[in-house]
Amino acid sequence: MSSFEELCSAILSPEHDAVEITRRALLCSRERTVAFDLAQSNDEATRAGSTLLRDLLHILTVQPLSLDLSDQAREELGEAVRSVGSAGGTDRDGLEAISAHTLALALEEVFGTRFFFHLAALGERFLGENDLLIQSSPFVEKYSPFRSAYRKRLTPDPYNLGARGADRLRSRGRLMPNVPHGAQLRWIPSWTALDDLRPGSLITIVIPGQYEDLAPPTQESRAERRWFFGVWPKDPAACAETAMRIVQDADAAGAQIVVLPEVCLTREGVDGLADWIEQKANHILVAVCGSCHEESAGVRRNVAYIASSSKAPEYNRVAQAKIVPYVRRTDGVEYIEDIRCSEPEICLLSGREWSLLTLICMDFVDDRLATLAQNLRPTLVLVPACTETTGVFATTAQQLSVRAQAHVVIANQNVSIDGGTKAAVAMISRPLREHPAVTIDDSDGSVEIPGIRTTRLATGEWTKSLSDP
Repeated sequence: MSSFEELCSAILSPEHDAVEITRRALLCSRERTVAFDLAQSNDEATRAGSTLLRDLLHILTVQPLSLDLSDQAREELGEAVRSVGSAGGTDRDGLEAISAHTLALALEEVFGTRFFFHLAALGERFLGENDLLIQSSPFVEKYSPFRSAYRKRLTPDPYNLGARGADRLRSRGRLMPNVPHGAQLRWIPSWTALDDLRPGSLITIVIPGQYEDLAPPTQESRAERRWFFGVWPKDPAACAETAMRIVQDADAAGAQIVVLPEVCLTREGVDGLADWIEQKANHILVAVCGSCHEESAGVRRNVAYIASSSKAPEYNRVAQAKIVPYVRRTDGVEYIEDIRCSEPEICLLSGREWSLLTLICMDFVDDRLATLAQNLRPTLVLVPACTETTGVFATTAQQLSVRAQAHVVIANQNVSIDGGTKAAVAMISRPLREHPAVTIDDSDGSVEIPGIRTTRLATGEWTKSLSDP
């Protein structure tokens, strides 16, 4: 357990800056989660916390401070925190938890705008369970363009919806949540290009082919289970050429977000598209270049590649592998997508105001990964999919927008159901208070080949043209 005495000692130590003290304060309160939750409903404890917050903010604002903190500030902070945490009358663990958490909130309020760049300077890395996760949002600043765009229609602050646990700050971050499926979270803080997104940013979904154009999967039986792998276009070169032409047109029209569906290209087609975006695109800030089945050294993966034309010095193309396999049922037989990640990871791409999560098809609707997405609070979620039913996608997208103030864009391969009605090709979910938060393409799912869907990030329906939607 992270002891209260250890936290008080850390406050006084010049080895620990304000960000590290914030992390340690959250650790201290998280170790006392039950006591913290009980103290939240205790009048004495909540009054003590309110008084402490006022005192801490006074200490932190009466003199110019850096993240390193002055010796005087450290002494006064330590004395104020200790006086509440060691007070009598109420459960000791509860007061210590409230005191530690209040310290974290005070440091966030004063230094929170510096948290991202301070931790981003350490570079890309995997985050462990005791690390501080920075949460980027365009809604934190009172007069941000996105607050102005949504006004009173914006969904409530997640903190006001109950996201105020012992391990969470108000808006700038939290301790790392649990990552399911044995995966790790890779934090990539070099995607500052995302911060150029605006309410009117043009989104283009590119459909280079349709499901019937895909080659039939290889099927095999092992241990009484049937598997499939190797889903890609029957004419990969034609699909790659089509995708390239549409993406070039989209960039010329000013598109800033581009998403292609799952398994719509081969690895060669994806690489060619990403190369062009990185080297020649003028407007595209982020593109999910579809996903592809690829096999290397006996390892089979379904991977989405994410590229940008606006590169920070540390920019690298990002590969996000699918974790949860798709299960296809045909004539009463189950065929399981033959993907197995020995070291699965989820990539969170971050700038100061925006963060991006890419989840391929089943990963997006998996219960545990959907919970992780809410806990990470990404502001943009891009989903390449290939599925014959999209109702659960709409439900998951709306929940994520309502609970975490996320924008969710789904690009679905055109899959027919028994040759009849077709699933939605495009969806966008926005953080709107009232229904409908999810805007689905208004066709019956049919799409011209090649085809597109376009909309604006904060407003508008889906259209089938690159002209102003």
